[in-house]
Amino acid sequence: MNARAGDLRVIEEDAVEEVGQRILGLIQRTAAIAEQNTRNARDAADGLAFQLKAAEERIRDLETRARDLEGALRFQYARADRAEEWLKRISSEIAQHLPSNQHTAAPPETAAPSAVRPHPPTAPVAAPHPDIELYVKGRRKVS
Repeated sequence: MNARAGDLRVIEEDAVEEVGQRILGLIQRTAAIAEQNTRNARDAADGLAFQLKAAEERIRDLETRARDLEGALRFQYARADRAEEWLKRISSEIAQHLPSNQHTAAPPETAAPSAVRPHPPTAPVAAPHPDIELYVKGRRKVS
């Protein structure tokens, strides 16, 4: 029995050794997988941080560009307003200096050929020509 008990003990020790080795192998594989996952996560985080930094820089550039364009747009609106005022003034000057019969001439059959029409004592300030108004307001292009 002694020999048999010794053989059994060796078999049990071999089984314990084998199980212990398997467990250690599983732990080592798990550690290697966890380490690789950590490296992958770190690489992904680094890539995302780089992309975030690039996106933030692009946003700053776009915000600066937007401010520049807003300033240019305000300048162009002011310029258009000044041009509109000049067009109104020019139109008014033209209306004041042209004889009124050129604006509202009667049909030829009713006008007396030798009659001279008197000018009103003060010429009314005419509204700008509709084409000028539409052009200035951006609703009509010059043809």
